[in-house]
Amino acid sequence: MGVYRSCQARSRVMSRLHVLLLLVVPSTAALNRESRQHSPQFDKAQPPMATPLHYILFGTTVNTTVLLLSDATDAPTLAGLCVSTPSCGGFTLGSGGGEPGDLPPHNDRGSALYTLADIREHNTSQAGIDLVVFGTQPGWQIAGVTPKVRRHTFPTSNGVVGVQRGQLTITAARGQPASAVLTDAMARFEKSDLFAGASVRTDRDATMTLGTVATITIAVVDTAADLADGVNESYVLAVSAATGITVRAQTVWGALRGLETLAGCTMQGYDSDASLFYIDEQEIDDEPAYKFRGLMIDTARHFLSVPTILTVLEGMAVEKLNVLHWHAVDDQSFPLESTALPRLASTGPYGPGLGYTVENISLIIAFARSRGVRVILEIDTPGHSQILAYAYPELGLVTQCPGTTCWPPLDVSKNSTLQFVRELWHDFGSLFPDRSAFLGGDECHYQCWAANAGVTAWANQSRLAVDGGGEGTVFGWWIDQIVSVVFGELDKRPMMWSPLEWDPAAPPAKLVESGAILSLWTGQISQLAYNITLRGKNELVLSNGWYLPVGDSAYSVDPRKVCPANCSDAQRARIIGGEACKWGEGTDATNLFTVLWPDVTMVAERLWFSSGEPSAFDLLDGVRLRLRRQRCRLVSRGVPAPPMAAVYVPDASHASFSLWRQLQWCEGDSGLARPIEPSPEVHRWAEAAARAHRLRSRRPLVFD
Repeated sequence: MGVYRSCQARSRVMSRLHVLLLLVVPSTAALNRESRQHSPQFDKAQPPMATPLHYILFGTTVNTTVLLLSDATDAPTLAGLCVSTPSCGGFTLGSGGGEPGDLPPHNDRGSALYTLADIREHNTSQAGIDLVVFGTQPGWQIAGVTPKVRRHTFPTSNGVVGVQRGQLTITAARGQPASAVLTDAMARFEKSDLFAGASVRTDRDATMTLGTVATITIAVVDTAADLADGVNESYVLAVSAATGITVRAQTVWGALRGLETLAGCTMQGYDSDASLFYIDEQEIDDEPAYKFRGLMIDTARHFLSVPTILTVLEGMAVEKLNVLHWHAVDDQSFPLESTALPRLASTGPYGPGLGYTVENISLIIAFARSRGVRVILEIDTPGHSQILAYAYPELGLVTQCPGTTCWPPLDVSKNSTLQFVRELWHDFGSLFPDRSAFLGGDECHYQCWAANAGVTAWANQSRLAVDGGGEGTVFGWWIDQIVSVVFGELDKRPMMWSPLEWDPAAPPAKLVESGAILSLWTGQISQLAYNITLRGKNELVLSNGWYLPVGDSAYSVDPRKVCPANCSDAQRARIIGGEACKWGEGTDATNLFTVLWPDVTMVAERLWFSSGEPSAFDLLDGVRLRLRRQRCRLVSRGVPAPPMAAVYVPDASHASFSLWRQLQWCEGDSGLARPIEPSPEVHRWAEAAARAHRLRSRRPLVFD
């Protein structure tokens, strides 16, 4: 008989074990050939021998151990071998449990042993195998750290440490310069966030711990590093019964990511002590694949309350996203208070109480910073700007184009229009501290300009083409002016929606000079990616494919793969990440979270851990299991992520029993009843920022 047994628990064994079975298990003949090459003395009469093999699985080397057993091997013999083998804590025999279509899941205590009938049912090509035993999986695969981490190692001791809620201190390393953000985060995780949504394990209890850790130490090299484009977010998490738990990071922002990972590794035992949590001994060395990991929300089409936005930001922190792209204004409304243009506050929102004061905006920015999230404001021009005419109709800011079905853009031929938008950017440029500003630039209907006699006369005089969006056009001229304001006057890096055309021989001069970041959203994506990255300082983020909701296909997108095969490594390096976009035409607070999640979880993992693995959703290692567990963490943190599916109540000996217990616990979790509440420290930051902005605000502008 050929018996295949994977006892290398610390290797990247697939959580969806039937996938590993179908793709890795060789035929009996091949198994015996491989084994005899390594063990020439093999004989059925001899005791079983462990033989290491290496398989390439989806581009990743998987280390396995094969135990060759005699025909007479029975379940007790297997059980004895399992107990005596490192990292193997037991197995369950036969069918049953799991979800429809699955092979029997492995046991939480160790392994699963599959019968010939199980295998034949799912893959007749493996009919020559009588028993298949999978080794134990470490806690991170069961607990479901999401996003996946890049380098993960476990000691051979299989140690587990205990953490007692209410008796734990999270502290900064001795002599480390203080950081208000880190201090706030340590208090938050110590009180609740470390334990929120902890995975429930049926194989963790107080008898297994090697000791209880009372202190978690956070060591940061540069506590002054600002939350900015490209800041170092790497960290190393070490959990040891002998040396304790430490998070080491170059910056505070890396430490925040490490704390989120530690929370993902924290497990709740299914025992009587509800305050005792468990963390496997391990070391994680992690960093993001992309530096720009964004989510866009739209508050112009439907208003989203401040608590709703704070809840979005809490979810982003759990997912390790680091940019909130705020599409705040559009044709339909202008809900932001402008101290320089005060009529916008009264006429721009849909109604009283449906706008954001300077204090509201400052609180959103401060809360985002406490979670390691940058907030980038988008003011979209020259299209999507009709709302401005309602506040200041006497200025004629919007082009009149009778007889057309266009969405009227701004009338850029008037000096007052440029003066108005310039003032907007100066006002909000000081309120939003991030060093990037999103200029919009999408869906400008040039036909409206062509239908307006005043614009065409000005364009002819200025030697500009009315149609098109490149150099020498009205649109190109306008973008140059706004780039000059944002980049030249405010010292911010421009961002905008990618143009539909980009001539690499004659690219837009101001966009190249400023090193603008472009969001690839539509058009010939691959060709645009090639053209834009061919020269200059421009970088790209990908939004195409991530206009939510998109379902399972969210996991099939990888930003750098949009660059065609003839892209150089330097070109691919200029693709710095991506963003999921949720436009607001059909979304408000009543359904926002049901369309954001679980898609956001999948996008976040592709941006943090982009491994080149297959994109077919069902072939990913445990992604459905991890999505469900991540949903529990989100709910416990007050984020109303929707449930994904019902889970069958399995036998207590199966892995899905642990998942079922956690999902059962999620149903009664009180997280959603507890609104997201910024800490007193965050409130102080926000109040100081709002006060400073009002003090430095200009007097209302008098237009030419």
